[in-house]
Amino acid sequence: MKRPKQGLDLNRNFPASWRQEFEQLGAGPYPVSEPEVRAVVDFVVNHRNITGGTTFHTWSGVLLRPFEHLSDDEMHAEDLWVYQAQGREGEKRTGYPAISVYHEFRYHPKDVIGGTFDWLYEHLGAFVWVVEIWSPMREAGITNYRYIDWFRDHPASDDLKLIRWSDEKLGGLGHMGWRPYDHPQLGKVEIGDGPGIP
Repeated sequence: MKRPKQGLDLNRNFPASWRQEFEQLGAGPYPVSEPEVRAVVDFVVNHRNITGGTTFHTWSGVLLRPFEHLSDDEMHAEDLWVYQAQGREGEKRTGYPAISVYHEFRYHPKDVIGGTFDWLYEHLGAFVWVVEIWSPMREAGITNYRYIDWFRDHPASDDLKLIRWSDEKLGGLGHMGWRPYDHPQLGKVEIGDGPGIP
C-alpha cells in the first residue's frame, strides 16, 4: 500500500474506532500496523495492572476524555462520574478545561476519530486523558474560544492578537511578509503571509 503524503498519525493507528485512510487520514494500512503502536499495545496488554494513563498532544490547552464516538449518555454512569471528578481536579491543577471529545472537540459532527485513549478505556477499562498542552490563542489573550470550532470561524481581531503576540514574544518569526518570487510556470508572483502588523 502506498503511504499517504501527509504521513502517519500513530494515535490513529490504535484499534479503537480504526478507519481506513480515506475516512481517517494517517491511520495506516490496518490497526496496529506500526511497530511503535504494536510495542505500546503489547506492553499494556501484558501489564494488566495499568489502570490509567495520560497522553500528551499539542496545542489546544484542554484536557480531553472519552468518548470520541459516543455521547456521555452512552458511558457507564459510574465511569462518567469518575471522569468528571478527575476533570475537576485536572482543571484546578492545570487551568485547562476538562472536556469530552464527542461533545466539544470534534473536527466535524459526523467524524469519528479513533485513538490511543479510547482504546485504553474501551478495551482495557483504563481511565485515560489526553492533555493538549499549550495554547497560542490563550497566550495571545484570546479567551472563551471553542477549541476546534475556532479554526473554522473566529473574528479577525483574534488573528491580530496572535500576530501581535508573535511579534512581541517571537520577534516576528511567526509571520513573514510578502516578497517577490519568479515562479517557473506562473512568472512573477508574490509569496508569504502578508504584511506585518505595525
